[in-house]
Parts: sequence; C-alpha cells; structure tokens
Amino acid sequence: MTDKKLLVCYPNETTAFIRYQSYINDNISYLETLALSVFVHLWLTFMFLSCLANIGPKHTKGCNEKNGESDCIDVQVVTEVKVIRKLYYRSKSHMNMIFSPSKDVSLLDLDDIQKIRYIENRESQEDEKDYNAGGYMPVNIGDILKGQYKVCRKLGWGHFSTVWLCKNLLDDGIPTYVALKICKSAQMFAVVAQDEIKLLRETKSMDPTHIGYKHIVQMVDTFKLISVNGIHTAISMEIMGPSLLHLLIQSDFRGIHLNGVRRIISQVLKGLIYLHDVCHIIHTDIKPENILIKVDENYIKSIIGKTERFAELGLDMPRSYVASDCWVDKDRDDDLDRDILSKYEEQRGQSYPYDKFLGELTDFRRRHAEPRLNAPMWVSPNIEIKIADLGNACWEEN
Repeated sequence: MTDKKLLVCYPNETTAFIRYQSYINDNISYLETLALSVFVHLWLTFMFLSCLANIGPKHTKGCNEKNGESDCIDVQVVTEVKVIRKLYYRSKSHMNMIFSPSKDVSLLDLDDIQKIRYIENRESQEDEKDYNAGGYMPVNIGDILKGQYKVCRKLGWGHFSTVWLCKNLLDDGIPTYVALKICKSAQMFAVVAQDEIKLLRETKSMDPTHIGYKHIVQMVDTFKLISVNGIHTAISMEIMGPSLLHLLIQSDFRGIHLNGVRRIISQVLKGLIYLHDVCHIIHTDIKPENILIKVDENYIKSIIGKTERFAELGLDMPRSYVASDCWVDKDRDDDLDRDILSKYEEQRGQSYPYDKFLGELTDFRRRHAEPRLNAPMWVSPNIEIKIADLGNACWEEN
C-alpha cells in the first residue's frame, strides 16, 4: 500500500473554516463568500443532528459483536440533567486546513511546495498584537519545551491558545508526537484552562475499559511554561486526523453512505455514553468539527516531512506553520500568486484540494456499487473516530 498523507486536526481547535474556494476563485465577492459560509455551516449542523435524531435509534437490532464489544446502543435511556456551568467566553478557534498532496513528501518539487505555500499563506491566523503581556507565548519551530517537546510546526490557534505539533524526545511512555496547546498567560485564561484540565483528567481516569473510552480524545500531559509574556498553561493531547467536516468537504457535500453514517454515529454515541453515564460530563458542543478521525504515526511523519521540505528547498515557512509574530513573508508577491493560481486550475473542479489520506479512506468511485454522479461517499468500514474539544463541556452537577 502506498504511503498515506494526513490532514492533522487538533481536538480543541477545530471550528470550521469554510472559505475553501478562496484560493481558486478570486472573483467571488466577500458577501457571496460570507453567505456561502453561513449556509454550509447551518446545513452541515442540521444534517448531522438529523442523523443523531433519526438514523441512530432505527438500527439497534441485529447488531454485530466483535472482541466482546457490541455495536448496539441503548437509545431509550434518557436522563434529565441540570446544567450548572455558564460560559461567558464562548470558545472560538481555528484549525488550519492542511493540504496533503498525493505525491510522496520526498518527491515534492518547487512547484508543489509553492502551491502548498500559496494555499496555507491564505489561512487566517492569530493576531500578532496578542503576543504581549498576558497573551500568547512566543514559539519558534525547533524550540524544545520542558526539556522534552521539540516544536515541529503550528497546527492551529484560538482566542485562548495556539496549538503546536511536537515530538517527544524522551522514552517515557508518552506518545512520540503530541498536539501541544499553549494558553495565553492572563489569569482568566489560566482559570479556563484549569477547568478543562479537570474535565480531561476525569475522562482519562474514570474507566479505561469502557466501550466508549476509546472514542474520546485524551490528554497526555499538562505543565507550566514561562515566557516574556507570563506563565502559560500547556496541555498535550493525542494527535488526531481530519474532522468529519473535512470529510464532508472532501465529498463535495454529497453526504456519506448509510453504512458509514451508522458506524460513525455508533462510535459518537458510545463516546457520549461514556461522558454522560461514567464521567457525568455534558459536552455541549457536538458538531462535525469536533468529531475527529484516528490516524497513525506514519501520517504525522508525512506532515513533518513536508515542513522539512520547505527548509530543504530554501523557502520560508507558510504563515500557518509559524507564530504570527515571526512570519517573515508578510508582503505577498501578487505575480507569484497569479502564476501559482494558473498552475492550480486543474483542481478547480473540486471544492477542496484532493487529500490522499481522505481519498483512500473514502474512494467511493472505485468501491461504491452505484455509478450515480452524486452518489453518497463510501467510507471505509475500518474508520475510527473520537469526540474532541471539552473546552465548552460542563459537569452534570457542580
């Protein structure tokens, strides 16, 4: 099997970024783009909730059992709970849509890298003015944090934090690669971070043998970091792949084949049962962006290899790879952009750059029996998902 590529998504930083056509059609007006973004977000949320409400309860009979685990979900049990916690600062975060070309990373030439750079330079990023006292921690690629985590590149950002792909340099049982969330240093952000850590510790320790445990993104470590801007709370999490939203975009919004929907929803419900019945936690923010696909270390290495390829070719890193306060290419070369855009016309037929990992996971044209042009997307029966982002979660009882 050929190497696959990874669309990395950090669990706490996955609010949808729908302006996926901006890099291939500069003629779309601001109002048209805004209207399209709002419509697509509302439509996806409606369809996802419809699946939860209608598909899940209809398929509880004839469930399969494997390794002592059953796909059956008791959908009749409803518990009335009282929400105690009130959020005054709603989480607002952004996960970069990382483009993984179909080539092996080592074969990427200058044109390939320039295309990637053009796309990822157009991603919105954190405000460089927030790198001040009480704000973001200045981080550079190659930094070693806590004497243990080497920074490989930025994964995403939010109002509270930036998130970095890091390599664990120690052989201490911690995964080789983690997603490290570094919060702003102001007291209000430190308090929010401690609330999230309590929730994450609960999900990690309550019952690892529960069938829904493996469908929750887990915390790896937490510690403090000191910078010129103050003391920052850091939370390392297991690395995950693309979100369900990215999967739907990859399908050109045709939807997912019913068997795939059943498998995904079954895993979501198992995760929610673990949160509700075992941990007594209410997620409060289930949506496609917070349902992430599990991937392995090889895909992560391909993303790191792409970062290294920029250095090998002598090109500056895209703005989505580095902290906003140290991005060196702030003046766009419009002539270069137009040249890259003209070479990229071959992908105009797709709403989203083709990603090899998602393509191999969802190649409905090759495997789906129905030849209809708008047929639902086929999803591998081996797909595994996890629920992410407990930043807005709360306890059933305080």
